[in-house]
Amino acid sequence: MYDQIKTQLDNIAELSDEQVAELQADIVSQFEMVEGEDPTPETVDAMTSLADSLDMVRGELSRREAQAAELAAKAAEAVARVKGEATDAGEEMAMTEDQ
Repeated sequence: MYDQIKTQLDNIAELSDEQVAELQADIVSQFEMVEGEDPTPETVDAMTSLADSLDMVRGELSRREAQAAELAAKAAEAVARVKGEATDAGEEMAMTEDQ
């Protein structure tokens, strides 16, 4: 199982959001299995490796969220540049309705 996790981590940028979520669940599941065993150098190494893997996955998820937010901001900026007058008028109407 860990070899499969490692292979996916090596290609994490190419995975879909769903695959990254599945990878995260697999890592947590694998960690919980190892965590239940008696501590030995091997199990502690496995736990540490899995924790490192989880950090990588969480970092990728954060990167994707930041990228999506940046794209949304750029898209909104482009819309404002093209349809700025219509957007401004819509905002003004919304403000007067609240009063």
